Amino acid sequence: MTFYKKIWDIKLNQQDMPKFYKGITKIDFMNFKKELDNDNEDFAKKMIHDLIDGKLILIKSAFSDDFVSNLKRNVKKFWKTTPDKFHKILEGCPDFRRIRTPERAKNYSIGAVFDCTYFFPWNSDPCKINSQIFYRWSYIKKLMGLKFDEYQKNTPKDIKVDRMQVCIYPPGAGELETHSDPYHNQRLAISCYLSSLKCGDFSSGGFYCVDEDGNKINLEKEIDVGDLGIFCATVKHGVTAIDLEKSSKDLKNHDWDKGIGRWFIGMGTVDSNETKNRITSISSKKEQFKYLSNN
Repeated sequence: MTFYKKIWDIKLNQQDMPKFYKGITKIDFMNFKKELDNDNEDFAKKMIHDLIDGKLILIKSAFSDDFVSNLKRNVKKFWKTTPDKFHKILEGCPDFRRIRTPERAKNYSIGAVFDCTYFFPWNSDPCKINSQIFYRWSYIKKLMGLKFDEYQKNTPKDIKVDRMQVCIYPPGAGELETHSDPYHNQRLAISCYLSSLKCGDFSSGGFYCVDEDGNKINLEKEIDVGDLGIFCATVKHGVTAIDLEKSSKDLKNHDWDKGIGRWFIGMGTVDSNETKNRITSISSKKEQFKYLSNN
């Protein structure tokens, strides 16, 4: 057992995982990396305590502008040879693109409208993103008390697998309703922000967390392109539709292939479809696990 896990265990014996947002802590990625490379126990304790208290840690400048630009370009190229098609996470599951339209969103436990491309580490890394993403993800795993490369070599038969999601919320309708995430595989929700309100990529809406008074705290003014956000998966959060005035709610005339909207990367260790009782979400409405076999 690492001392990181011991810190989590001691703190969680004193209080439960948080449900509500309690503020933000900012740190540059290189400083974050240095402290973890040095196994600075005081630093780790502060980070973990902040997370369990309900804070979002915003790791600044985690990815370069060049990485973000190349990722967007390569993902658009990937779409040209990859039809919009759903795949269960079974052995041999390919990387795939799934557009969740307002109509399709009705079939999911959590209401969400976005264009999502799913990448898995056992495939050929068509967009050349794996090494940079896993490099950063590994440090977050270490902070969570996991091995540096925990789950990274797993395939669906191992049940727990790493999955990267490159998602785009289109103007007018792209949104994610308030929810919490499962934390049985990894305690933290992890997002890399590839668009920014401050840069003019969009002018309203975006990522929020919910405070204990029920207020949706929009955090986009804190975010720059390339930042990485981590917070306890149990904290209620969502995405308000961006630029509602600029597009129709039904997206009938939206050109998905242009990739217009708010981009982000989600990094998560999820259950594969090789298990019958996949835990895929925690509904903030019912406050209980949803066991779904077909997501």
